[in-house]
Amino acid sequence: MSLKQDNIAKVIVVGMSGTGKTSVIKRYTWNQFDIYEQTTIGMQNNFKEVQHTMRRKVQLRIWDIAGQDKYKSMTKNFVRNSSGCIIVCDTQREDSLKESIIWKNLVQQESELGDKLPVVLAQNKYDLLPDSVKSSKQDDLFGTEDFLNNFAEKNNFNSCIQVSAKDGYQVEELFSILIDNILQQQNDVDIGPTEKNEDSISLSYYESQITKAPSIYHHKKKKCC
Repeated sequence: MSLKQDNIAKVIVVGMSGTGKTSVIKRYTWNQFDIYEQTTIGMQNNFKEVQHTMRRKVQLRIWDIAGQDKYKSMTKNFVRNSSGCIIVCDTQREDSLKESIIWKNLVQQESELGDKLPVVLAQNKYDLLPDSVKSSKQDDLFGTEDFLNNFAEKNNFNSCIQVSAKDGYQVEELFSILIDNILQQQNDVDIGPTEKNEDSISLSYYESQITKAPSIYHHKKKKCC
């Protein structure tokens, strides 16, 4: 299915409660950060416009899904017709990284695309890491980029990246990576939604360019995966 003007792509953002999913989304869509951000109850819907090089506009519909265990059974209802998924973990909690595998299995089991659903792993709260960990090349030290890279590769994530919702570090890049993976998947497997649904589109073109709100720029670090 080719793109139509002003179509919508559905993206879901999941992960353990407290990892900063809502803050990452708010930084991306509004360039805002609230240190007192409340825990999401249920689901929230957000929007972001993407400008393609084919002069066609796509609106990302970003679903923020609560991370508490009681909402996991509800997640499958929101996976349907999704184009891609971001799983958020936390640089301060290794258990959130391990739980990302559970979330990945859950969303891919419920998706029409199965294990072909693009899933990007985002490790939030990079700003809380000590400089010694940020600069370390140890692949067995939790918090390093190499550790995350190895974990993501071992567990078949499409990509991974460390971000900070607080200062905006690599948040734009996170969503750009997801869009590229979605478009690549649609290039490889031309599969559209099984039913017409305003939440979903089949993305047909590989090249894309984010329409950005004013943002905080940082020296670009090599992305993992």
